[in-house]
Amino acid sequence: MNNNGLNETLADRGNLLKPHQLVLMQNNAFARLIVPPQTGELPVITQLPLLLDEQQQCLYGHLARNNPATAAISRQSQVLALFDGGHQYISPRWHQEQKVPTWNYASLELVCTPVMLTDVEDKLHLVNEMSRFFDPDWSMAEIMAPEFAKQLQQMLNAICVFRLNICATGGRFKLGQRKSSDYHSTIAGFMQKQGNEQLALWQAQPPQEY
Repeated sequence: MNNNGLNETLADRGNLLKPHQLVLMQNNAFARLIVPPQTGELPVITQLPLLLDEQQQCLYGHLARNNPATAAISRQSQVLALFDGGHQYISPRWHQEQKVPTWNYASLELVCTPVMLTDVEDKLHLVNEMSRFFDPDWSMAEIMAPEFAKQLQQMLNAICVFRLNICATGGRFKLGQRKSSDYHSTIAGFMQKQGNEQLALWQAQPPQEY
């Protein structure tokens, strides 16, 4: 993101995200956001797309203003973002090293500090950036036309935009990392046959487990 308001200088947190984690987030941007509960309540959980800013080590998202999660996020100093990179049942029939049934999967957990962004230009920039990322063939030029100014303003008033500064990472790439290269290539082949292409790529050359 290039907007000065959205890209204000952030504290240097180092390179928290590893290459395989970046790929997981970019290919599976529809995440779960878990907001800690207040005393005696359940956590607030919502699902939404989150746009990664790799350079700034943060995420951007927006929710409807009347979504219960919006108020919950604004009250908390930390939230948890969960990304699912896929999963696959692994049968003992597929390779002799696999003695019992199991599940292989990839997941990512991010502890984040939320920052609410209220400037109209920030909102508009984020909507534009998300549109460009998820639907690059669609142009916002139509809704930016003067005759749609009122509808655009209503839309922007109806959403709340926020930045999630990434503080810590967790999750797991469980792919039987200690097994042989023959195991990995064989299991990856079975994953591909079942249409699990992304997980198959990681299975063929598994990254570190955590």
